[in-house]
Amino acid sequence: MIVLLSVWATGHAQYRALGAAGSTAVVSPVIQKKTMRIAYEASKPPGLRMRGAGTIMTICGSGLIIAGAIIASTADPTSGQTHVNTNNGSTYTDGEMDQAMGVLGVVAGVGLTVPGIILWTKGNKKYQRYLETQTAFNFTQNGVGLTYRF
Repeated sequence: MIVLLSVWATGHAQYRALGAAGSTAVVSPVIQKKTMRIAYEASKPPGLRMRGAGTIMTICGSGLIIAGAIIASTADPTSGQTHVNTNNGSTYTDGEMDQAMGVLGVVAGVGLTVPGIILWTKGNKKYQRYLETQTAFNFTQNGVGLTYRF
C-alpha cells in the first residue's frame, strides 16, 4: 500500500513538473489523464435509414406474396395419400400442406409489405423535408440568392 502511494505521488509530481516547465519527459501512463477524443462521423440524414428499411421490407414482402400465391395455386389437394382420422372419420390429403405453405407465404408477405410501404413513404417524406432545408432560393429586391446550410 505504501509503495502504491509513493508511485502515485511520484507520478503526480512528474506530471505537475511537466505542466509547469513545458518540457518533455517520460511520465507513467498510469498517471496520465486520459483525454476523450470525439470521433466525428458523417451521420445519415433523417429518414434515410427508414426509407431503406421500408424499401427492403416492401421488396421482400412482395416476393413472398408472389411465391406464396404460386405455391398455393399449383398445389393439388387431391395429390398425395389420403388419410382417414379414426376418431371422427374425417379425411385429409398430403397435398393440403402445400396450400397451407402458400397461404402462409402470402400472409407473411402482406405482413412485411404493408409496414414496409408505410416506412418507405414516411422515411422519404422526412428525407425530402431535410433536403429542402439544405438548399433554398431567396428572392430579394436585388435579385435571387442561393442559401446552402451545412
